[in-house]
Amino acid sequence: MRNAGKPLLILCSLAGFCGFIALVVHVYQVFKGPAFEQSVAMVREHEQVLEQFGSPIDVSALVTGNYFVYGAMIQYEIEGPLASGTVYAMASKDADGWVVDSVFVQPEGSDDYIAVSTYEPTEFSSAGSCEPPDEDYKLDLPPEPTIDTATNEL
Repeated sequence: MRNAGKPLLILCSLAGFCGFIALVVHVYQVFKGPAFEQSVAMVREHEQVLEQFGSPIDVSALVTGNYFVYGAMIQYEIEGPLASGTVYAMASKDADGWVVDSVFVQPEGSDDYIAVSTYEPTEFSSAGSCEPPDEDYKLDLPPEPTIDTATNEL
């Protein structure tokens, strides 16, 4: 009877390990996937980055960041003949796939950033408007309920 739970324990451990590996592979694909490739292309084509770093720009193999359901923040190192630095990219995911919203490059030893791409919402943005409504806007609310104090009923 002592070994009756051993196969179940081994099976659960194996399933947990496989789940962990699947999660690691998924996160790695997000970090090295379309959003990463888009940001690398944007950095390699940006005039100010090319002036400061030179060409060609090499990208490190290590990519770090944070992954969310509908977004990711990616960080990786770049190096050119003239300088090296860190790239910070923010991407969002919609029904069509990953879209890079913002990319910034920070040269090593500098507190300044090169804005390669910054997010600018369009009129079709799903974020909505933060502008207050017009002054003549009236919100129609139902009347407040009154309580009969004698019966405590509405």
